[in-house]
Amino acid sequence: MSHMPTTSDDLKGPQSAAPPVHPSAPMPSALHEVLVELFRERPELAATLARDALGVDLPAWTSAEVREADLSQAVVEFRADLVVLLRDNVPVFAFAIEAQLHIDEAKRYSWPVYGAALRARWRCPVAVLVVTPDPAVATWAARPITLGPNNVFFALVLGPKAVPWITEADAAPPELAVLSGLAHGNEPGGLETVVAAMAAVATLDADHLEIYYELIIKGLTEATRKALESYMNTAGRQFRTEFAQRYYGLGSAEGKAEGKAEGKAEGKAEGKVEGLAVALLTVLAARGIDVPLPVRDEISATTDLACLTDWMRRASTASTLADVLDHQ
Repeated sequence: MSHMPTTSDDLKGPQSAAPPVHPSAPMPSALHEVLVELFRERPELAATLARDALGVDLPAWTSAEVREADLSQAVVEFRADLVVLLRDNVPVFAFAIEAQLHIDEAKRYSWPVYGAALRARWRCPVAVLVVTPDPAVATWAARPITLGPNNVFFALVLGPKAVPWITEADAAPPELAVLSGLAHGNEPGGLETVVAAMAAVATLDADHLEIYYELIIKGLTEATRKALESYMNTAGRQFRTEFAQRYYGLGSAEGKAEGKAEGKAEGKAEGKVEGLAVALLTVLAARGIDVPLPVRDEISATTDLACLTDWMRRASTASTLADVLDHQ
């Protein structure tokens, strides 16, 4: 689906003293960017979750598209993380999407502006959809915002409790599976959502696969990582949780030690290959496909990135090991 480019800048507005921040913040900025990216890549996800997870009665619509996120009014600039417009020939509903990782009281002044600006621009019903992985932030964001007498604004809030549990890779779009893994991966019984998410992203291009895979792994607690490793070992697979450190750190460290600029690029490439091999074995395990030890070693030893990417795409729909590897 083609859609207009937009930015994911944070709110820019009047300068003031720093607002209070929730003690659990801040989380990695990469998480903010990926949360926005999930909706940018699949804009209809906003409508699906608002309708199915939050019970919002939406009008009939035939297309969802990303639109300009600059909601400036007068001399003050306001920019939502993302704007999604639903159409049925004409605009029928608009979402201003905010990825919120921590409590920021300034947002309670800007969110009503987003809604009013969208309504004025597109002349249709609107909602500010706040997406957060933190239950405390979700509770805070759901509080009513009193604008004046008989004038109260509410944001729609998609917290971790509202995200559906996706335990089968083909049961939902990959972006929703990633949201599910991020929301529930560390909960009791949540390992299934992690495995499903890792298998689901195998259907995406290599760049998004790496981004989502790394974020899923980084979001796991030590206990969940051990459970995932145990799952992989039980299935006869090798699982290495240091992929993220290797992908982003190995090249940099080697480059400094050797004084060579190519160290970073070589380390990053090595980490990318290793990550795809681990992801491929995870997908095969999730699909119940047995991989004998010699074949597992062959996959782990493969350094051809294009070959691993091809195997990964085949694995997302394969029912046998031959469907994945017998292509030469």
